[in-house]
Amino acid sequence: PTAPPATSTPESTFRPDAAGLPDTLPTGEAELKQLEDDCFARLAEHYPELRRFDRSQIKTRTFCIDPQHGWSYIFYVNAGEYRLSTYELKYVDARTAPRLSKNADFPDDLVVVLQNVPESRFREYEAQLELLIKAQIVPGKLKEPDDLKSAIHAYLKYDGGVYLECESIIYTVDPESSEFGCQGHAHLFASVRIEEADGWSGQPESSPAVTMMRYDWDGAGVSFKLIEQSGTVSALAEEFGKLKETGETAAAFADDAGTEEMLRLLFEQRGSVGNVGNVSDLEVPRGTLWIGCGEALYRIDPEMTQLCRVETFMGRGRVLELPESLRTLIRNAWYYYPYDYYSGTYDAGTGELTVSHVYAAETSMTVRVQSVELSDNADPASLSDRITLELISDKDQYLVIDLTSRQSDDNLAVGNSKKLTFTAGEVRTLYMNFGGWTNYPFYVTVTADNTRVELRIVP
Repeated sequence: PTAPPATSTPESTFRPDAAGLPDTLPTGEAELKQLEDDCFARLAEHYPELRRFDRSQIKTRTFCIDPQHGWSYIFYVNAGEYRLSTYELKYVDARTAPRLSKNADFPDDLVVVLQNVPESRFREYEAQLELLIKAQIVPGKLKEPDDLKSAIHAYLKYDGGVYLECESIIYTVDPESSEFGCQGHAHLFASVRIEEADGWSGQPESSPAVTMMRYDWDGAGVSFKLIEQSGTVSALAEEFGKLKETGETAAAFADDAGTEEMLRLLFEQRGSVGNVGNVSDLEVPRGTLWIGCGEALYRIDPEMTQLCRVETFMGRGRVLELPESLRTLIRNAWYYYPYDYYSGTYDAGTGELTVSHVYAAETSMTVRVQSVELSDNADPASLSDRITLELISDKDQYLVIDLTSRQSDDNLAVGNSKKLTFTAGEVRTLYMNFGGWTNYPFYVTVTADNTRVELRIVP
């Protein structure tokens, strides 16, 4: 090989201090690259998995508020454009050892799998997200932005599987409308399962789960719920395994291959509860619930009086016995899981407040409703009504307490949110204002950690 000219590279002015790192970030490109390699090597010595990752998909950033407080070199491990984990070297001064840290939501083996997903596949998943969001845009009520892609902020999520998810904020045609939420906008959600990550080596061979999908009454579409590795999954599997056929046959809804394929694809997305498509014209009774448990698919009618095992979503089914114990399990799984759930009623006419514990789950918070005060203000966008809560935390923690108010899933009033610092065992009283209605019942839901309290308010 031919040697480069002796004068091609000027002598570097990069001078590390005694600790091997500079007091200030270098300004030259070559010196900064040298520092990057040094920081990467130090982090990789402490976190060996860094060397397994695709270096071309690791993005970097330097951070320095002022020279007196040192600097940071940050490495973002990505899969395509999506951030999976973060590694940081923080330099303070020559007398202090650099601080190394890692922030990751994805197992190391799974990072390698996701980095091998081709860019073209991510583009396909993004296109699916766009279609799912578009399906929720209601003509005449929600307006599609000029550039929908810029309104979809997608991110990878690891939750019993890998999903590309997004929350898109779409503005209503009438900015003053509170039908979809306060301040004239709607939050639309969608998720797409990353198929390439289904068989990654660190994943258990089997992941017990129950998938539920319902055709909703409000006409906005189909909603999902995934019940994962819990006592509820085991109980449902045991109950389904004991069922006997009655000898009856449940009629098919329709012979429509297009609808059948759409429902199959939607079912495979297995998202969290939320509308995923504007499929408002199905030849199916609203409230019909499909349940996937193991290799079997079940269908139950809206009144939960007839359960059948089916081969297809729209086809005929073999009717099964439906004991009350299973009916209760299905109802609890759909309406209450995974929260430690309380349900109650407040009747403004009598002043009676009743709250019952309907589903037990692990949580760090106890929430008790002390009182509800309703005003004469009929504007659901106001904060005229108030609820008083007593809160007790099992541990020291900083927590957000959320309140939502709704007449139905697509008719919302203004809610509230409070951020509080709790000391273990301390009793806290919290007042939260919200909007409501004066002419028909509505629901107020309070969530604190994994505790949820839902009240039906009768004005």
